[in-house]
Amino acid sequence: MSAFVRVIVDRSIRRELDYSVPEALRDRVAVGSRVRVPFREKAVLATVVDYSEATPAAGVKSIEALLGEKPALSPLLIELARWIASYYCCPIETVIRGVASAGHSPRRSRLEETAFRQADKEPERREN
Repeated sequence: MSAFVRVIVDRSIRRELDYSVPEALRDRVAVGSRVRVPFREKAVLATVVDYSEATPAAGVKSIEALLGEKPALSPLLIELARWIASYYCCPIETVIRGVASAGHSPRRSRLEETAFRQADKEPERREN
């Protein structure tokens, strides 16, 4: 894996930021991974959207932690999020948060579970 990643932080700043990847995380961080990064005076959540061997930015900070073992978003979902942000003229951060949270929503899990249970049952017939 690369020494640097480009991330979109969960704040409306309308730009991508570069961070270095610690040696211990280089084999595990991938595009779509959720990470914790230092941002201004706090640590914030971010999504990795690209990686590179070098960066033109000076004073690059390091990723603090990797959240989860597998990427939360696929490269295809990130591409879709970029298209949505461009088409609807909204911040990419907003779209990424929406796409990322949709996949992990407890409500969604219950809805999917209910839908699968109902699909297994015979449809009820209504008599008029």
